[in-house]
Amino acid sequence: MRAFKGALTGHGKANVVVKTIYEPDHDAVSLEIQNVGDRLDNLRIANAYTGAHTVDSLAPGDTLTRRFVLDRSVGWYDLTLTVDSDRGFQQRFAGHLETGKESVSDPALGGV
Repeated sequence: MRAFKGALTGHGKANVVVKTIYEPDHDAVSLEIQNVGDRLDNLRIANAYTGAHTVDSLAPGDTLTRRFVLDRSVGWYDLTLTVDSDRGFQQRFAGHLETGKESVSDPALGGV
């Protein structure tokens, strides 16, 4: 599932490009984030399964890769990216990493 809020153009708008990288051999998913805007931005990623939050500064033209190991969530991920300078911007990446192994239903289904 992918959800996007905000605009990429206009004064004060965040301008980042995100690529999702699947690593089934390592039970991990990575977000590769590139700042294609013209200012330094603080990026925040919230992990709904672990409750962890990361904060990184990303200069214009730079790229950052954040890796999330999914063994505790049995391959499920739910990551939300926000940018400090643009409160209307949000990108959410959620789903299940398919590895070819047996799997289980989403452990967060129904709030459990």
